[in-house]
Amino acid sequence: MSIGFSRPKNLWLKPGALAIMAWQGGVPYAHVYIRVHSNYTDETLVYQASQGMVNCMNYDNFKPVETIVAEFNQEIPDEQLRLTIKLAQQLLGRPYGYLGLAKLVLARALRSVGLMESWHNTMDSFFCSQFVSTLFPKLADAAQKPANDIQPSDLYSALKSGIKL
Repeated sequence: MSIGFSRPKNLWLKPGALAIMAWQGGVPYAHVYIRVHSNYTDETLVYQASQGMVNCMNYDNFKPVETIVAEFNQEIPDEQLRLTIKLAQQLLGRPYGYLGLAKLVLARALRSVGLMESWHNTMDSFFCSQFVSTLFPKLADAAQKPANDIQPSDLYSALKSGIKL
């Protein structure tokens, strides 16, 4: 199982991705996902919050549209992986968290002037880093943030530090 970071291949046609990269201080990625090989189908799948919802797609279909910036391989015990993928599959079809993303930006702005601590996470919708940190709470713990307040760079830093899930 891997946690990956990417950006659209047609980046200049995706102003949202450009804004996310700039918001995170100019990092080379705008998206985070998980990649899992299914022994049942012998296919590699990507679970993500993107394109309007939490979804799953074949990795061979993902690679032509995304530039893979980094992937962090994680050895996870079979039962933990099964439960994680089960949760990911239960969340398939949930809407993309456009409002959650807007709340993240607003909450950070308000916190910077001391007006707000955090937003309540209802898990009704997900943006990519919120989805991945919901699947792997150790990442949220390492970032010392709730899942609805995490951006891809927080997850990248936690994984780069060598955290094991």
